[in-house]
Amino acid sequence: MPQYRMLALSRGRSGQDAAFNEWYDNTHIPELLQIDGMQSAQRLRVAQRMQGGDGFDYATIYEIEADNAVVAMQRIGEAAQAGRLTQSDLVDAENAVVVFLEEVGGKVTAD
Repeated sequence: MPQYRMLALSRGRSGQDAAFNEWYDNTHIPELLQIDGMQSAQRLRVAQRMQGGDGFDYATIYEIEADNAVVAMQRIGEAAQAGRLTQSDLVDAENAVVVFLEEVGGKVTAD
């Protein structure tokens, strides 16, 4: 089955960073990982900006197995509609970005 990655770029609302991280780590990720095909999640924090991207402080990379990206998105949407995903107003939704990615080439490493 094809492997996809979902990249979520996000940040908490102003002054809510600790509560946002608590919700994201202890509620959001565990709930998403209960969805069929969701394999793993890894959160990262912006350490230093090089160019652009002022709208987010965190990135989360999810590994997903699904026949295609549409199926993966539908599974997440169905879980949300069924109330299996806890929504939070701690998220700065205006600056959040979520995209599905698929490999177009193998990993290239330094010599």
